[in-house]
Amino acid sequence: MAIQLSLRPLSGAIGAEITNPPDFTTLTADDATAFEHALAAHGVLVMHTDSLDPAQHRAFASIFGEFNTPGLIASLADDGYPEIGVISTDNGLAAYSHEWHADVT
Repeated sequence: MAIQLSLRPLSGAIGAEITNPPDFTTLTADDATAFEHALAAHGVLVMHTDSLDPAQHRAFASIFGEFNTPGLIASLADDGYPEIGVISTDNGLAAYSHEWHADVT
């Protein structure tokens, strides 16, 4: 049985907040379908959650398809997560944030 997402529209045209974010470590194929339907219906989804660790981040992102590695930017490859890119002031890549976009995944 898929999770029941509670959605609050953010505007009249686009976007919804998921007010009951799931446990990202236990997502199923049915849960993926629920997210895909919500995304298709609203175009943009927003969730306010505690920080996701890399494993949770990868588990959630994987429901939308296969990964492409970030390429030329730093990643968490040394920690076992090559598909998670890092743009940060800590690694000196913040200046590239204006060039980054999410259609690589």
